[in-house]
Amino acid sequence: MTEAVQSLQALLGRISGFFDIFDLSFIVSGASSLTALVLVYKLHGPTAFPEWVSSGYGGALIVLGCYVLGILSFVLGRLLRRLVMLCSGASFSTRLARSVGDAVLQHGLSPKADDDSPQAKCLRILTDQHQLGRKPTDPVRSTALRLYTMMWTQVRQQVELTPSQVLLNRYWVMAALCDGMIVSSLLWTTVLCASSSRLQHMQLGFLMWIGLALSILSTGLFLKEAERYSSVQVDDLVSTLAFSQSRPTAQTVVRSSPSDGSASASPTSPSPSPSSAGTASSDGSHSGQPTQ
Repeated sequence: MTEAVQSLQALLGRISGFFDIFDLSFIVSGASSLTALVLVYKLHGPTAFPEWVSSGYGGALIVLGCYVLGILSFVLGRLLRRLVMLCSGASFSTRLARSVGDAVLQHGLSPKADDDSPQAKCLRILTDQHQLGRKPTDPVRSTALRLYTMMWTQVRQQVELTPSQVLLNRYWVMAALCDGMIVSSLLWTTVLCASSSRLQHMQLGFLMWIGLALSILSTGLFLKEAERYSSVQVDDLVSTLAFSQSRPTAQTVVRSSPSDGSASASPTSPSPSPSSAGTASSDGSHSGQPTQ
């Protein structure tokens, strides 16, 4: 029964891994970007949409286009977010080193004294550097990146940490969604600005200004939320490993057998001889027969 359950879990894991390729976070940002491009064609295109768009092939191409645009939006959005953070005075590797160092100290994640594994060495280097309050150097930043990767590996390899892994994946998906929506919001801002005269000519100037304000506001909000999800993911990753490290080990209870011989006879023990006084019957009650 256990082998059947494990086989079913492995099958479901493979199916889930296949569908993870088609991440909905890419579809959402890609659909938003495609809608902005469709609006451009609708306002400035020379002709109406081709007939094949409404066919089955057109629907499949639209879904594929949303997925491809979503991946492109995600890549550009993450690059743009790192550039913005770099302009603010902290690169991606520096922020990662600080985030991992803060989380390690706050959650008390520390290696054992006799642990010489690569993860323990990275923990010692990062903790010592962070406690001194120095700015992360290049070796420390690479150490933080290696430690971050090894922590992810450790979470993936422990079955009991599966609920935490699901939550960590959720954080990654939400960060990817926000990164993609950054580019989509900027694309909507560009489209509305480029089509302002056309929209005002169509008596849609009021809606254009509302859409322009929402797209500019959304760009800043998605940028902030993507950074917040990334920070929460690092903190929860360290917290998961700290919990796994501090969890008490299961103790096996060993039943000790009596050594003084005062215990009652087991059901499988041989019955006493008839010559003993007050012989106990098989159900534990005295037989009451006189001694022969």
